[in-house]
Amino acid sequence: MPIYDQTFRNYSGTRRTRRLWLPVARQTLLPILRSKLTWILLAGALIPVIVFSVGFFASAKLMTLRPEQADAAAKMAEMSEIPLFGRQINLNTLLFMFLRGEFVFLWLLVLINGGGSIITDKLHSALPLYFSRPLTPLNYLAGKVAGITALPVAVLGLASMLLFLQAAAYFFSFREAVAQLPMLGGALVFIIVCSLLVSLSMVAMSSFAKNARQAGVVYLGFWFLTGVIAQGIEHATKIDITGALAPSRSLQVIGAHLIGANVKWLTDMGRHAHGPREFTDFGMPMAWLSIALYMALFAWITWRNLKVVEVVK
Repeated sequence: MPIYDQTFRNYSGTRRTRRLWLPVARQTLLPILRSKLTWILLAGALIPVIVFSVGFFASAKLMTLRPEQADAAAKMAEMSEIPLFGRQINLNTLLFMFLRGEFVFLWLLVLINGGGSIITDKLHSALPLYFSRPLTPLNYLAGKVAGITALPVAVLGLASMLLFLQAAAYFFSFREAVAQLPMLGGALVFIIVCSLLVSLSMVAMSSFAKNARQAGVVYLGFWFLTGVIAQGIEHATKIDITGALAPSRSLQVIGAHLIGANVKWLTDMGRHAHGPREFTDFGMPMAWLSIALYMALFAWITWRNLKVVEVVK
């Protein structure tokens, strides 16, 4: 049932005005779970999990059968970007590489399901009715973002935990695995930050677009153009900090430091990539500042467009 269905229903229970964002989040998430495209994307997201699982198995076999050749094999695998556990590519770096690849899944999932998040309610003239009740624009915004964010956070969090458990079973003792738990916590924080930023960007686009397709086009344009512009300015000026103009680059820096990846190795490999996999470390303070500013911008855009339709209670 859509949340803008206002047909009469007798209710004699306790009336509460707390957690008003929760029904909005629930009704935003349910259509996402019913979409066939969502499940196709979920199936595609399993492929990297399988690839990294095979890499862990191969690394464990190499270390068991031919320990003297394990480092040489890992070094050769690095050149081909094959996820083999080694001295350079430790578990932290492998987990970061996995999540950086899964960013495409997150980006597409929000693109497919988030375009109509607000514009659908606007087309049904539901917003004035919502805001004439105890529901506020802030509750509405929080519910929409939470509903879009919930699925990618759950899927990527479970995938990261599965890879962590496999690596712990193959390479670590119980004490060593416990010592690696902060890395898993950093990965979960990284997943939440990525999901919040991407969801906020789509909600902002949906708040001023005329339809879901237009919102998707603006969303595509924003993420593509910011990446291209930041990369072009960085290459022209040779100033690494200009990479913070692209939120995707800032997210990579935050993720690498939170997870504890080998930043030097990623930077050296990125210097030779000159493409989507390029990695430049311009420091955590600038990366966090960039993400905070973009989040504030998207929240302000959405808030402004919602306040236009708010009515006096």
